[in-house]
Amino acid sequence: MLGRHDDAIDAYRSLVRRGAKRIAKGPCGEGLARARGLVADCHFRIAESLESLGRRNAALAAFETHLDLRGPGCQSIYRLRDLNLPNTARNNRRRTA
Repeated sequence: MLGRHDDAIDAYRSLVRRGAKRIAKGPCGEGLARARGLVADCHFRIAESLESLGRRNAALAAFETHLDLRGPGCQSIYRLRDLNLPNTARNNRRRTA
């Protein structure tokens, strides 16, 4: 979008460090399931930025973390079928699932 991937990564990592419980209970908190979704989605956005910076291995790790955090009690804003996951991440998920 703006090409400020390093700034974006810093912002997303700040939210990840804050953690779902603190986000959920904060003044604008919308509950634990949405906060878990936000943290998972931060990993997805980190992966997108890392991919844009050419850091493919780190991007794949972030994609995997995003996928690992999803599930019951995690309300991501992204539908799995709409994610632009690298083929490597998809193949790894099929082998371990």
